[in-house]
Amino acid sequence: MDLATVRVVGAEKVAALLLGIFRADTRIESVNCNNTPALVAYRGDHLEGVFLADVAGGKITHFYAIRNPDKLLALAAPRQISR
Repeated sequence: MDLATVRVVGAEKVAALLLGIFRADTRIESVNCNNTPALVAYRGDHLEGVFLADVAGGKITHFYAIRNPDKLLALAAPRQISR
């Protein structure tokens, strides 16, 4: 079964799916990523994934997962911002 095509509805079902993706030693933190609510998952100091949520009317309408190691490297790298 391809998880990219599975529609999951309901808070408990979404939470169970997300928790089932990672091992028990994974640390999950709530963050803001590109002005979007998100969760980041770490195993030790290694970034395992970023999950962004579209929210409308106080409910999550879409959930996007970034697990591609190349894309995660770009997210994990410290950046210098100048104006």
